[in-house]
Amino acid sequence: MQFFLVFKSGKARLATFPPQEAERQLERRSIVYEENLGARDPRSEDKDLFKRKVREAFLKKIPVRNCWSCRYHGIGRYEDLIFCRLRKDGVSSNDAADCRSYQPYRNGDEAARAEKANEEYVRKSGRSILDLDKLLSGES
Repeated sequence: MQFFLVFKSGKARLATFPPQEAERQLERRSIVYEENLGARDPRSEDKDLFKRKVREAFLKKIPVRNCWSCRYHGIGRYEDLIFCRLRKDGVSSNDAADCRSYQPYRNGDEAARAEKANEEYVRKSGRSILDLDKLLSGES
């Protein structure tokens, strides 16, 4: 069984447990939110699922602190890292739980605009990550 979990720390993760062990694992006191996603599909992209679940949780006001819900996240050249436009470095999405500069989106529309800008950045070759700031502010 696959679960989306949010912990007291604000960190989130996808976890897979055998059905007979799931109940014991989910009794941990550090879990503030759990969602049973059913049997894990080995063909699915966990990274896309995780990103979607973090955003859904954030919009439902579940206390998740993740870079996917921060206005400073960008897309870098890293396979598994998010490019933090403030730090100018690749970070794990759960770094937001301990980040003093974490700035969550105000709403789903703001998150959607930022994601569109990130996607536009990816489509355009030869642009520096600093140009993403211009895209997000509506310039060029």
